[in-house]
Amino acid sequence: MRGAKGEMSARRVGIVLSALVLVVIFLATLTPSDDTLSPGFFCIACGEFGGLDVLNNIVMFLPLGFAFALASGHRWRSVLACVVVTAFIESMQVRIVPGRDSSLSDLLANSLGGL
Repeated sequence: MRGAKGEMSARRVGIVLSALVLVVIFLATLTPSDDTLSPGFFCIACGEFGGLDVLNNIVMFLPLGFAFALASGHRWRSVLACVVVTAFIESMQVRIVPGRDSSLSDLLANSLGGL
């Protein structure tokens, strides 16, 4: 059993990791792109590299789910936080970030990665 000091230390590590991973994810998803192809919001794994895109989204959110769980100490709170982060990113891609598009596939894959 971990002591109170060990638990606090793990939470601090989780908070630092969460911040670092969030910065990387925001840089990867919220920077403008020259891509003009948009398969549509409801498209799941569409296009030549659709399956790879889904896999990339899952892998990108794995460290965030782990870091959130470490920081909070609760698995389901971390999953919910990953869903909120994903919804934020997708809404920014629709309205603000040029060259980015939002999709149901991204929402599902990112949430699965956070889980």
